[in-house]
Amino acid sequence: MVEIRAPFVVNIDLTNRCNLSCKYCYAANREAEVTDIQTDVCIALIDELFTEHGVFHITIAGGEPLLYSGIFQILNISFGQYWEKMVLLSNGTPLLNNKFFDRFSAVCHTLDSQKKLLEMQISLDSHLPEIHNLQRDRGDLVLTAIQRALHLPIRLQLACVVTKHNIHVADKIIDAFYPRVMNFHYMNIMPSIGRSHGEIYWDLMPNNRQIDDFHRRILEKEKRYNPIRITKIKRDCNVEGGTIQAKGCLAGTTRIDIKPNLDVMACCMSNEKLGNLCEQSFQDIWYSEQAEKIRAASKPYCFTWI
Repeated sequence: MVEIRAPFVVNIDLTNRCNLSCKYCYAANREAEVTDIQTDVCIALIDELFTEHGVFHITIAGGEPLLYSGIFQILNISFGQYWEKMVLLSNGTPLLNNKFFDRFSAVCHTLDSQKKLLEMQISLDSHLPEIHNLQRDRGDLVLTAIQRALHLPIRLQLACVVTKHNIHVADKIIDAFYPRVMNFHYMNIMPSIGRSHGEIYWDLMPNNRQIDDFHRRILEKEKRYNPIRITKIKRDCNVEGGTIQAKGCLAGTTRIDIKPNLDVMACCMSNEKLGNLCEQSFQDIWYSEQAEKIRAASKPYCFTWI
């Protein structure tokens, strides 16, 4: 096995606060109290990841990262100084605040003038609010926020979690937004220690026939729309096997997650803690006994939460 001295991708949760309450949120119940990472600590952490460890891809998430008070400093300082590309995962709704939108738009235009690519991923489970609302919150607000985001100099990507409630229409998100949006990300429902745990996970899982039909429709859209980028759910990611039983899990190998309290997690879907950056250095955590144990596991740890 080739030794990797640092993950390729680091996901940083700036805050655990969120203004929505999606049915399957993996982050739910992680912390009892609202927690924000200190902005200066986050900027120093990003600096260390880039300059000392060679991490070349940062994803900013939460909670809802646009509710984080230091979001503009993170974008202006960390992103503006180091990365050519950064990904921001959001539900989009803070863009409906006019004052916030104007400030966010100004930052986006500044980054664009510097040839920096900000990719913003907004979660949308259907172009129909009533379908979206079966598993997420406030589809009407999210759709309005997406319309605003279309005017920003960013790469906008729409992300959809495919479940039995939306699998029959999830592909129509592409029809509704192409070519204004050319990047679409479809994800499987995954077990987690959050809301998609136990019975809820099984209740949301589509069956094999539904997955096959959905995959066929996505392939047809790839042929019809060009250029387009679609990240698809895989046929073998289902109840009988695939994602939850595969050995190719990225947790603790090529990616890690850092929580607002600076816990370093193997994956956002499990509670496998590698360490805490208040107590240990990043290097010590990366080469810790716990990290090696997770990298050597034969099954993804999310398997244990089903």
